[in-house]
Amino acid sequence: MRVNRHQIAPVLVLAIILSASAGAAPQPPPQRSQATVDRIVSLCVERVRKETDKKARKRVSTFDAFAKSETAVVWYGTQKEYGRFKKCTTDLLGYPLVMKEAK
Repeated sequence: MRVNRHQIAPVLVLAIILSASAGAAPQPPPQRSQATVDRIVSLCVERVRKETDKKARKRVSTFDAFAKSETAVVWYGTQKEYGRFKKCTTDLLGYPLVMKEAK
């Protein structure tokens, strides 16, 4: 089997790129201010409540959450609501928050 240099070049480039990125340290997510996290948490709480209420066709959601810091949130509600809330905050912030269920 004969391999020409045009077939090897892309493989070598890919190997170099992968080896360079494998040694690089992952970048931490950018931190947001407390005010920004508070606004995003409030927005996501509102979205979760509206979606739950819309499915039930009445006001039934008691879901709530509040930011304890720029990276931590306390919440209470159902697991379904928590899942939607976590997805919303992660999508808007670009990184997951530390979530703790209120007791």
